[in-house]
Amino acid sequence: MKAAKSKLAFMAVCAVFGVMISIQFKTAISVVGFNVFPNQKLKELSKEYEIIKAKKESSKQYIEELDSQIRQYETEEAKDSEEVQGKYNELERYRIFAGYEDVSGPGVAVEIRDPELKVEAGENISFIVENYSFILQIITILNDNGAEAISINNQRYTNFTELVPKGDSLLVNDVNVKPPIVIKAIGSPDALERGLKIRGNVVWDMENTLQYGISIKRMDEVEISKYGKKEEHKYAKPVNLN
Repeated sequence: MKAAKSKLAFMAVCAVFGVMISIQFKTAISVVGFNVFPNQKLKELSKEYEIIKAKKESSKQYIEELDSQIRQYETEEAKDSEEVQGKYNELERYRIFAGYEDVSGPGVAVEIRDPELKVEAGENISFIVENYSFILQIITILNDNGAEAISINNQRYTNFTELVPKGDSLLVNDVNVKPPIVIKAIGSPDALERGLKIRGNVVWDMENTLQYGISIKRMDEVEISKYGKKEEHKYAKPVNLN
């Protein structure tokens, strides 16, 4: 009798395991498809990603080639007329201001490192990412002191730039960047450095009160790449003054 009960219990356990395996198998089939193993599906997705990535790079290169051709046409036209040359120079200034040109010049680089504080085991956080408003405040200081171009970890900062925290990293222009955060600015090194080192401002507070690692470096040559996306104004239109 005891042996029969043991057999029945064993059969019941086997039945439960059978149902669980069946459910897991059906779930896997619904996710990856019949006759497709997860590893195979992963390989297919990886291959598809590489194809999309290659197309994106190809499109980017094509756009850059078109921009180069347009620039060449503009330069040729400007040679024949002082008026056109003046308009071309003005257009160049607006392009730089909007962030659509690679630029270089003297300036500063500000490196921000997370404070060396203990975190709970398993936590994956960045204090500067969680408090990314500090980055925006530093950019405001740089702008107030004459910065002509700014980048965050080699991403051009423009009116269209968004900072979006994502785990222990930050999305800047939809590009994933991780600490340390390096903000570069082109302008008068004296004015920019002086503005950053005012006692009691956000940089001073981050370094002396919140224990962030801050280093400010004057540079004879700062290189800042252009903003990679083309934005369209949806609402603002030129006013016809005629």
